[in-house]
Parts: sequence; structure tokens; C-alpha cells
Amino acid sequence: MEEGKVEKAFNVVRSLNLTNILIIALLIILAIPSYFAYRFMSDVSFRREFMTSAIILEQHVPCLVLEGTRYGSQTRHSVFIVYGLDGRNEKLLGLRAPDTVNDADLTTMCQRLRTLSEEIVEFRRKETEEKSNAPPR
Repeated sequence: MEEGKVEKAFNVVRSLNLTNILIIALLIILAIPSYFAYRFMSDVSFRREFMTSAIILEQHVPCLVLEGTRYGSQTRHSVFIVYGLDGRNEKLLGLRAPDTVNDADLTTMCQRLRTLSEEIVEFRRKETEEKSNAPPR
């Protein structure tokens, strides 16, 4: 019974001429983008996936500045600084602006983060010293 189905399928494929093959290929070529267009228009999460973007701006070293745009909202800036390592992972400290900011504001945010990260590192250093100098229990 299985051989009969395989033989029928083989006969159908063998009976196709060049025009039939080109029409099937054209249908496939049109169906794939049509499906993605349908998903884009009808599924909000699918649309959001393609309409969200983020760019890392390089001019604010040592801070990492991320300019992100979400679907349906305005561009926002986030500023991060690495203040330590935990194995291979970096510890980040960050600030996010509620909307788009200019270069002067980004520089100010970066300076604030540098100050905060230095304070955190100093606090952790003092805390480690106090633990090492404390009498054993």
C-alpha cells in the first residue's frame, strides 16, 4: 500500500512540465513574503520584533551609550559604565533618560556614573578592608 502512494507521487512529479514547475515556484516565491506581510500586519509582537532597534554610540568613552527605539515610542538613551568584574561578567551601573537627550546631557550622565562607580568601588574596598582587619570570632 505504501509503495502505491510513492509510485503515484512519483508519477505526478514526472507528469509536470516546465510551465507547471515555474507556476509552482512562482506561488512559493509569492507565498513566503505574503505570509510575513500578513504576520506583520496582524501580530503586534511580531511587528514589535522588527520595529525595535538599538545602537551603541561610541563617542562617550568610558561610558556605553545605548540609543534605543521601541515600536510605538520615542527614542531613549541609556548610559552604562563598567564598575567591576564578577568572573567573566561585567558589573554595570546605568542611567536611562525618559526621552532623547543631547550630547551635553549624555556627557553629564557619564560623569555622574563615573563618580557613582568610583564611590561604589571605594565603598567595597573599605568594606573588604574592615572584614580583613576584624578580629576572628
